[in-house]
Amino acid sequence: MKNHLYIILLILPLIGFGQNPKKLFMEDLVNKGTEKDPIMYYEGNLFTGLTFDVDKRGFKTEELSWKYGLKDGVFKSYYESGTVKEEGNYKKNKINGLWKEWYDSGELRSESNWKSGKKHGFFRVFKTNGQIIREQNYKEDTLHGLWKKCYPRTGQIEQEGSYKEGKWSGFWKFYYKNGQLEQKGNYQQGKLIGLWTVYHENGQLYKEINYKDDRLNGIQKYYYENGQLRLENTIIGGNKHGVEKYYYENGQIEKESNWNHGIKHGVFKFYNTNGQLNGLQNFKDGKQEGLWKLYYESGQLKQEGILKDGKRQGVWKTYHENGQLKEEGNYTIEVDDKDGHWKYYDENGQLKEHKCFLYGVEMDCFQTIKGHLTEHTLNIINNKYHGPYRVYYDTGELKEEGMYQDDMKEGPYRVYYDTGELKEEGMYQDDMKEGSWKIYYKSGQIGVEEIWKKNQYFSRKCYKEKNGKEIKCEKSILLK
Repeated sequence: MKNHLYIILLILPLIGFGQNPKKLFMEDLVNKGTEKDPIMYYEGNLFTGLTFDVDKRGFKTEELSWKYGLKDGVFKSYYESGTVKEEGNYKKNKINGLWKEWYDSGELRSESNWKSGKKHGFFRVFKTNGQIIREQNYKEDTLHGLWKKCYPRTGQIEQEGSYKEGKWSGFWKFYYKNGQLEQKGNYQQGKLIGLWTVYHENGQLYKEINYKDDRLNGIQKYYYENGQLRLENTIIGGNKHGVEKYYYENGQIEKESNWNHGIKHGVFKFYNTNGQLNGLQNFKDGKQEGLWKLYYESGQLKQEGILKDGKRQGVWKTYHENGQLKEEGNYTIEVDDKDGHWKYYDENGQLKEHKCFLYGVEMDCFQTIKGHLTEHTLNIINNKYHGPYRVYYDTGELKEEGMYQDDMKEGPYRVYYDTGELKEEGMYQDDMKEGSWKIYYKSGQIGVEEIWKKNQYFSRKCYKEKNGKEIKCEKSILLK
């Protein structure tokens, strides 16, 4: 009843004013401007004085000062309870100076400074107990200067740093809810830069990472929660480059690899938790290339072979855990599967059986064709050989492979060393060498490059095995 009486007494002076009233209801004015930039008139004149808004019950909700039709002076808004909700000042339709907001329980909620309608200076947000939960600074409505934010429930700091012209800048810190530091590092023009240190929630170091222009760049290190190093590598331009190492939690190395600007290149090694070598791979331009080895937990060699373009080729061997040979044979690169003559041994090293494969399919082993020990894969049509053929050394190792068409060699042709490495490759056309031919050292290094036409070579280049430099062909051991 007292509140109603207060409102009635407050409103009564608004009634019966003359030509230049001091207090009016907001609805009595006429806006000849815009909603954003009003220009208010009363009875044809620019209004100077106070306006009020009330709710359906007659309780005041807002009061605002005007000068020559523009907002100018004190503004206040109220909760239904009559408690002040907001208070601040306008100057020529723009918020200017200190602005405050309160909770409906009466405690300060926020305070900020404004200049000509833009945030300028401090901005603070409070809990009901008066504790600051966010503090930031502005320059002409743009974040600029110190920034601090807290977890609303606990009041613990969540992040602190600074802005420069609206972008994260300088040194920043971030915290877990328990108050433990989560990470720290620097920003430059809104981008991550330099060393950033990140921690586990228990306070142990988690990672040390370097940035350049918001991308990982430089040495990176990651740690287990017990403080043991987990991973170290180098990132350049967002890509792995150089040696990368992973470690087990006990400190033993787990994996070591080599990278070239984000592409696997070089030796990859894998280890057991006891430090024994578990596997070895080679990569070239992202594809598995060269020697491949796999080991038992004991460190004993389990399997070895050669890969080219990510596919198995040449002789592959598998061993029993006691070191005795278990199986050996060839893989063909065309289908990445067993091909040719395979031998299988028991744990005492005794030969158990022979098997033969053609592109991964088991078949009858051998017959003699044109005086050579050859797989039984050729078809005879009109007394002429057709289809794939393979020639073997007396040991059973693959020596040559190619195709026959109308009794003549046709298409890709390969020759191998008696130890399984590729020795020579090229093309046949009508049983004659044609086009590019290459001869390799056992190491896989190219030793000779030739151009052939109708079984006669037109050009030939020769190279050293060690450094790949060109040499005179009469000095090449591959042509002797």
